[in-house]
Amino acid sequence: QEKAAAEAKAAQEKAAQEKAALEKAAQEKAAQEKAAAEAAAGKAEQAQEPQQQQRSQPAGPSEPANTEARADSAAGEKDAGAQGQADVPSTAPAPQNGDSSSATHASNPSSSSNGGASARPIRAFGSIHTLPPASTGGVVPSAADTTPLTPEEEEAERKLLLGMQAWSAPAKRPVALGLVQQAVTSLQGINARPKLVAEANAALADMFFSLQRVPEAEGAVRAAVVAAQEAEMYDFAIKLSNNLGAVMKQQGKLPEVLSLHEHSWDLALDHLGLDHPYTQLARANLVETLDALGERQRAREFLTEHVRILRETVDSRCEFLRSEGGDPDVPQKRSPGQVAQAAAARAARTGSAEDKAAAAAAAVAAGAAAGQPQQPEEPAVLALRLSRSTLIRAVMEQGKLESKAENFSEAEGFYREALRLCEIQFGKGAVETGSPLYALGACHRQAGHNDTALAQFTELYELILDTQGPNTENAVGVSRQLYELHDLLGNFEEAAKYAEAALRSMQGLSGMKVHPIMEPFFNMALKAKSKANDDAGAAELKRQYLKGMAQLSQINQRNAGRGGHLPRSSNSKKGKK
Repeated sequence: QEKAAAEAKAAQEKAAQEKAALEKAAQEKAAQEKAAAEAAAGKAEQAQEPQQQQRSQPAGPSEPANTEARADSAAGEKDAGAQGQADVPSTAPAPQNGDSSSATHASNPSSSSNGGASARPIRAFGSIHTLPPASTGGVVPSAADTTPLTPEEEEAERKLLLGMQAWSAPAKRPVALGLVQQAVTSLQGINARPKLVAEANAALADMFFSLQRVPEAEGAVRAAVVAAQEAEMYDFAIKLSNNLGAVMKQQGKLPEVLSLHEHSWDLALDHLGLDHPYTQLARANLVETLDALGERQRAREFLTEHVRILRETVDSRCEFLRSEGGDPDVPQKRSPGQVAQAAAARAARTGSAEDKAAAAAAAVAAGAAAGQPQQPEEPAVLALRLSRSTLIRAVMEQGKLESKAENFSEAEGFYREALRLCEIQFGKGAVETGSPLYALGACHRQAGHNDTALAQFTELYELILDTQGPNTENAVGVSRQLYELHDLLGNFEEAAKYAEAALRSMQGLSGMKVHPIMEPFFNMALKAKSKANDDAGAAELKRQYLKGMAQLSQINQRNAGRGGHLPRSSNSKKGKK
């Protein structure tokens, strides 16, 4: 008992030290960002578009919902394809009070459902911001965030931290769940600050989800959403709503999901602004849910109006930047890390001494720049980049919507427009152009245009090798697409080449030559070599696989008595497969 008490005390002290260090770092970072934002505020406000403030546009007619429809994917699911997509920069717009076009609707999203899909007009316009957010995620800490915790709150937080630490050990999960439940229950009996209530309920919801206790998880995440809104943690509330919507969609509760995502969209427009990443998440969820309910035309009209407003914003910011003597078409500068990755990929492809030396120099530069503050872009430039990235994502969503409707010609037009915008934003041949390139290839393949799809995926594969190298998830996925297309077209030698490339990329990504997770890739390469009449190559590949699996089996048997397990891939801890 004394040992257990000592361990518990040590864990509490460690948790307190870690918390104090994190809070100190956050305060220092917030102070630095606040100073930088105040210095840039004068110039940034000139980049605002006053003529667009206070404007609200309905996005299509009110249509009855098809409540028999079911979602075909989880809310917020990302498009398949190259990982380097036109992401919104890590800096997001800061909130400005009083400039939203309408007030937020119900504060409790769970109470807004009336059992049927809402058909009210959807706003396509919200506040536009130019400055990066504070380290708090765009929310200014309230007095409740800075005042000391009460003894009851400290005890609840202690249990929450202990529970979250214990959850990582499977054997301790029942105890961990009990601790977090106690924390949540104790906070219900006092007038606790909403931030702590939101965090505790969110942790509890994650645990329930892991245990497949979905109804209890749903209740916890609903409580977390309400508390997050009360704490003015709007980005956190939208993230939680995304998780809740995905679970409810799997349960077929689409009308309720629509009400939830409409509420999240209004919340994002009022408090985060059009360019915020969670605003874009809320928009994607809303469009997907409308489509799943059979209201595709309503989703289409909403996106069309929204994209029109985003284009006006981009055009206005381009004009302002030109008036300041800037060039709106200058591509975004590559980070030292991105430069180093591309240099390493090029050296791996060519093997030349010159490229190897350049890669080594780029790696040194990236290492020196790591942890160093980067020179921020001018507020007007940052504002333009944020709006253009938002526009790219919205146009990609238009293409996705038309692809699902099998309107492949219209989808291709949207994807090509997204590619054009990506090339302006990041430059031709940039890794971020991979997302629209993949979408174009997939669109052509869906339409049965296999030759065109093959050309598109070949271009993308070369881009990946030049910018990321072969040992990446993107290289695995695209080489597999090329194998399938060449196989469909009867190009069996080329199919075998790309099947083996996918296997080699998987081996490089996992850090192991043979592993059970690679069996499908070995089988794919064996099948391709057989079709290409490369019997000797197929036999050698089969020998390598069987030999490697036999060695793994021996290792597993030796470790069995010591509680060991089959060796994992080097990236398994990061969740990569």
